[in-house]
Amino acid sequence: MSIQKSGKSNPVVRCSSKQRDRSCDRKTTFPYFIVHMYMATCVLPHAMRLYSNKTSNKQLQLDLSKIERDLTKARSKLKTEKEFYDKCSDEGKSTIMILEVMNETHLKISELEERERSVNDSLKHRDRLAISDEARDLILTPDNFNLEMHKLGFKIIVDEEVLRTTGFEKPVQKMAYAGYSRKKRAYQYTDPTGNYLVEWPSEWVTEDLLMMKTLNSYIKSSELTLKAWEYVNQPSDTDFSEFIKS
Repeated sequence: MSIQKSGKSNPVVRCSSKQRDRSCDRKTTFPYFIVHMYMATCVLPHAMRLYSNKTSNKQLQLDLSKIERDLTKARSKLKTEKEFYDKCSDEGKSTIMILEVMNETHLKISELEERERSVNDSLKHRDRLAISDEARDLILTPDNFNLEMHKLGFKIIVDEEVLRTTGFEKPVQKMAYAGYSRKKRAYQYTDPTGNYLVEWPSEWVTEDLLMMKTLNSYIKSSELTLKAWEYVNQPSDTDFSEFIKS
């Protein structure tokens, strides 16, 4: 699929293969705005959870690898110190300093083992439905957001009237495009539940909206909007009014 824009009209999605070799049998173009809203309302929560799992687990795995390397070195060091202690003991030499060094190494090993258990526990019990702050704020940098979404590997499939997605563990809600009302000058599409018809005036479809250029500045425009944005990642039982006051 390719995105095309002509003059002052809103951009549309067109099948690239239809233009290239006529292998696509799509009859019409598709409003890019509808794809944008589908991504923002239906796909985004799944994408944010997937991104959170990939990036958070990756960091935990890196931390675990470093701890395991440090443990291997510390255990090897303690083994060498024990051998030296036995040698000095057999020769009747003083072993007080060696015992102090061995004790320090033993304490370091104990600390590393505790950190290893903690990281393993985090990997085991991490909430796969949670969305990290990093994932939440990714959308505030549109260029980086698009790049990271591409890396996740999911696909939005544009059929004649219905949008659907592949690439996630759990199914993503579909969205149906109900057409453009010339009388109301508005796009019509189903909401994420599929139960209601949404009407969006075409004059509200701006480049800033589609490119998410002003989202960052809007969120930071007041303490209230910033708090509301931060509330997104709070536990489900968090009271909004109390959080705003904090």
